[in-house]
Amino acid sequence: RMSNPLALAAAALSGINTFSEYKWNSAISNYNAKIDDFKAQQAGYRAAAEEAKYRRNFGRFQGSFNAARAKNNVEDSGSSSWIAQDNAVTAEVDALTIRYNGELEKLGFQQSAAYNRAMATMYRRRAPLAALSSASGSYAGTSLITSNSPTSQSTGSSAATINYNFSS
Repeated sequence: RMSNPLALAAAALSGINTFSEYKWNSAISNYNAKIDDFKAQQAGYRAAAEEAKYRRNFGRFQGSFNAARAKNNVEDSGSSSWIAQDNAVTAEVDALTIRYNGELEKLGFQQSAAYNRAMATMYRRRAPLAALSSASGSYAGTSLITSNSPTSQSTGSSAATINYNFSS
């Protein structure tokens, strides 16, 4: 029995299409990983800038506070000193929280980039097998379903018999 050339062509196109789709998905995943790497870098820069800005602003506040104490002849002891120390500790905690939140954001983007790189690798490695599977499935599907029944031809019926002859 001869192979159907149209079925072979359809199977080949199916395989090529699947291979191209997997390669495209690999390229898109790599592109997304690069974007996530950039976002991670930007999150780190942004957190560092916000932390530095916060520390500068607190330094200004602390300078104003100390200037006001000096202007009013307030000694650097007692409740005034405790308030200054409490403000400094609170400001340090706030600055470290800004840094920590930035690191969490950065880590999220780094994890997303790693996932996208893994997906790109998976698509790239599976492309040949997926193409072969798609082509063989497409060919098997078109070559195994034949219209052998004389009644289907004479009556115009769309009934088909499935021919499981794998030796041809």
